[in-house]
Amino acid sequence: MIQEKILVSLIRFLNEGSKDRRAIEYFLGRGKNIDHYLDELNLLGIYPQIENDIYSIEKIELLDKSLISEILSPLENSFQIQLMIEDIIETTSKAFSPSEIFNNRVKICLAEFQTQGRGRGKREWLSPFSSGICCSVYTQLHLKSAPLGLSVFMGVQLVNLLESIGFIGLQLKWPNDIFFNEQKLGGILIELSQNKNNDLIVNFGFGINYALPNEFRSLNATNNKPIDLKSVKNENLLSRNEITGYILKAIIVSIHEFTPDSVKEIRDHWNELDYFHDQNISVESDNEIIHGYNRGIDIDGSLLIEQGSNLRKIISGHIVH
Repeated sequence: MIQEKILVSLIRFLNEGSKDRRAIEYFLGRGKNIDHYLDELNLLGIYPQIENDIYSIEKIELLDKSLISEILSPLENSFQIQLMIEDIIETTSKAFSPSEIFNNRVKICLAEFQTQGRGRGKREWLSPFSSGICCSVYTQLHLKSAPLGLSVFMGVQLVNLLESIGFIGLQLKWPNDIFFNEQKLGGILIELSQNKNNDLIVNFGFGINYALPNEFRSLNATNNKPIDLKSVKNENLLSRNEITGYILKAIIVSIHEFTPDSVKEIRDHWNELDYFHDQNISVESDNEIIHGYNRGIDIDGSLLIEQGSNLRKIISGHIVH
């Protein structure tokens, strides 16, 4: 924990502007091994550049609670919103307990860096420090049954939001990935549980790349070809905090607008956004690889695969090709 605090402080210090070695040594304090801490920054996805004994890092925009809260303020009449921002956390998906969520409460955890960021299944979500928007939103679903298709509905809603602020050409990969130009931009993770009153609680996790460091793109760990929002639209780009606020606002509103008919209402739009629509694909589901043509989604969000004269429904899984 102490080491993490030192590293975060060092990042903030270098983010102010270039520093010489003496300034960094003075900042860290007597007895600290400067090279050790500079090397440790690599583990957070921060790669200091050295030229003539001057150290610098790519400029980052840190999360600002006041700016994000201002964008969320119109929702305060309808929801009790608690916003928490962590520098480093294991995963935002474990920040709160479902037992804490009742009625109109909304709890949000944002993080600059996750040590164990999660995607669907056991897959990791890799995002260097301050390079993306990593969040979990906890709220109660006022439904009598499980929200079938919530993931695909939310994917469409988030793409709609991003398009409204200038990110054109985004696509969706069933069930919950956002793509641009054949590269992964972000993803959704939904977990359902209950509070003490047996009310249905959703933990909506979302991660999207905002501005990836140049060095990160060349690492072996990024062979899934990630892309960031700055690459999608570099001109007149909203700030990381503004985009974060708008995304959180859309998440909260969309979750509470969801009804059993919601997926039926967005099916046609899903087909327009579907990265693999009408293509021959392979889907891994329950340790089985299923081949066929992607014919869109059913009214419950399941994937429809055409195999000869049969149409097969895939409830859970992911597209591998």
